[in-house]
Amino acid sequence: MAIDWDAIRRAAEQPPPAELPESLEEFALSVESIARAHDFPLAELDARLGRGRQRPLAEIARLVRRPADVARYERTAGSVFRYLMDRHPAYAYALIKLKLLLNRRMAELEVLEAREPVAGDGTPRAARVRFWVDAIERLQ
Repeated sequence: MAIDWDAIRRAAEQPPPAELPESLEEFALSVESIARAHDFPLAELDARLGRGRQRPLAEIARLVRRPADVARYERTAGSVFRYLMDRHPAYAYALIKLKLLLNRRMAELEVLEAREPVAGDGTPRAARVRFWVDAIERLQ
């Protein structure tokens, strides 16, 4: 029996990622545990995905911490993710970026971020929100 020790060594050096949720709803509900499972401190992910200006993932984690709040979002908007889309589209957009990052779709993430309008560049908020929503619909 021939054993490919090099392949085994490479696999051991780069283990497969922890299983990721399929839906953005599940991402929203478990953002802290997802970050932990992938050995990413939430603050580092926020710095990367929030571009150093925002802490969207920490805010999502805070929003879903209490079951009573989650129930209220589900009652009023139909789901936590829909609530984020309606009330905090920048947070919902951060979940799309997190999903791309953790699924190792770096090229797509880089293209998305290169096109991303930034608050300080004079782009009106409505145009930024439209960009976020279009990206979410295209990439979810």
